[in-house]
Amino acid sequence: MCITKRFKFMHHSLLLVVISVMICLSPTRLFANEPDSLKALLTVPGHSSQQKFDIHSKISKFYIDEDLDSARSYIQKAIELAKELDDDKKLADAWQSKGDVELFGNNLDSAQKCFFNCIAIFQGKSFENDFAKTYNRMGNISFSQGKYSDALKYFQSGLKIAERTGDSLKIAIFYSNLGVIHSNLLDEEKALEYLLNSLKIHESLNNYCSEITLLSTISLIYLDNGDNENAQRYLMKGIDQIEKCDRLTIKIQFYVDLGRFEITLKNYRKAIEYLLHSLDLATATKNKEIVPESTYLSYIYQELGDSYLQLNEFEKAKNFFKKGLSFTNKDLNPEAFSGIMDGLAMIYEKFGQTDSALLYYKIYKATSDSLLNEQNVREIAQLELKYEYEKDIEERNYLEEIQKKKTIVFQVTTFAISSLLIILFLIFLLFYRSKKNQLKQSALVQRNLQIDLNYKNKELITKAIYFHHKEDFMLRLIQKLETIKSNAKIENVKELEKILKELEHDVSNKEWKEFELRFNEVHDDFYTKLKDKYPELTQNDLKLCALLKLGMSTKDIAAITFQSLNSINVARYRLRKKLKLDTEINLNSFFSNF
Repeated sequence: MCITKRFKFMHHSLLLVVISVMICLSPTRLFANEPDSLKALLTVPGHSSQQKFDIHSKISKFYIDEDLDSARSYIQKAIELAKELDDDKKLADAWQSKGDVELFGNNLDSAQKCFFNCIAIFQGKSFENDFAKTYNRMGNISFSQGKYSDALKYFQSGLKIAERTGDSLKIAIFYSNLGVIHSNLLDEEKALEYLLNSLKIHESLNNYCSEITLLSTISLIYLDNGDNENAQRYLMKGIDQIEKCDRLTIKIQFYVDLGRFEITLKNYRKAIEYLLHSLDLATATKNKEIVPESTYLSYIYQELGDSYLQLNEFEKAKNFFKKGLSFTNKDLNPEAFSGIMDGLAMIYEKFGQTDSALLYYKIYKATSDSLLNEQNVREIAQLELKYEYEKDIEERNYLEEIQKKKTIVFQVTTFAISSLLIILFLIFLLFYRSKKNQLKQSALVQRNLQIDLNYKNKELITKAIYFHHKEDFMLRLIQKLETIKSNAKIENVKELEKILKELEHDVSNKEWKEFELRFNEVHDDFYTKLKDKYPELTQNDLKLCALLKLGMSTKDIAAITFQSLNSINVARYRLRKKLKLDTEINLNSFFSNF
């Protein structure tokens, strides 16, 4: 009897049932109206596109488990209406509903495309939280196709949404599905972690049916690993809750699992008690749930036959094996069929009916060899899938690590560049402020210099006016003395002549030399450069140049020199010729830059 192998197979079969139960937690029919009354609404004019969308969606959901073609037709119209409305949420919802239709029709590829369309619309949108179930559907499709890596990716994406919204039920469902996948990847430790977390949530929500299924699944994992103590502990917890579950299929399966557990402990009487109770549940009421009767009846009869065989109650064992054959098919229930053939071969051998024993043994050998090959192929495929999954995870981790390193390098580079830019900005700012202060200081110095120059120029003009007034005064004094001299006594004439000579000397040299000295203190080397460049200039020319350098106008010069405007204009004209200046050049401007 290949009990261990049979346990392993049933364990994984049960895990598949877990997913089916989780999918069925939400009913597909969301309303009680008959489709005819809803279709009648479509004939009433005046409905908006949004109302039409809602009606088509509801009719499609009504037909999903009765008429797939009609369901497909109505949901397709809903998709077109959602596009007209330009409503992404409605469009995503319609694509998901169409995916459900295809899923019910077992058109996995078509369903997958619809769910892909749904994900493409809602991903990253504000209403993404409403579509965690889409990831659950995609995960289940990938799981059924043996694409465990993809299934994990979808379940983990859905789990993130469920955790973000705090939806405990969805979190529990995703934990269950992740546990199933890790169990099939032979990672029992990770599988138990997810399944136990799911169990804890279902217990808190009083979801008794899901709780029973998880307790049974967890116990079978422990049993597979030879941990009978923990296997029994979780099964006993299930016994306390089993009557609270209203799902017949789950109850039947749980009592079968209890019976199998007792068989491993060789408590055959106790096993028979559980198996008979399971049989009563299976035959008392016509089961209308998803799992067909043959799926569990064949195994119940086979396990009962095995138990009586171990107790040497061969007649009872033969009867149960024979009943099991009526529900067993070597293609649909190969494990149960093989077990029954083996059991009957052993019984007929005990009865001494060697021909029948040999016949059943040959059938058993053929099916068991086939099962063994299938199991080996399945285990090899499982190991390959695990290798591919681990390789995929390793590649993803490597890419994530590379991406993290790139991100770190980018962040460090960005930080360095930002820091450098900040430093450069600060240096520029300091330089700018320093330069600004320098320019400000320089402008202030220039302004002060200009103020000082203007002041000194005004002082020179004042002195020039003073000197010319003094010269005029002395000239008039000389004239008066000349008049006096002509009428003076002979003894006074010599003294007057002496005074006149002194006065004439002062007028011709002293005053102007003093002015030049003062002028040169303000305007360095003006006379030197002027004489070097224009040596033909006379003393009167130099005086005129100095006054023009001080910015004095023709009128001002005439006033302080006691000459007519015409005389000054003539002097300016002669000076321009000596300087060889065009008439367009202003003399004051020329000397201000000289």
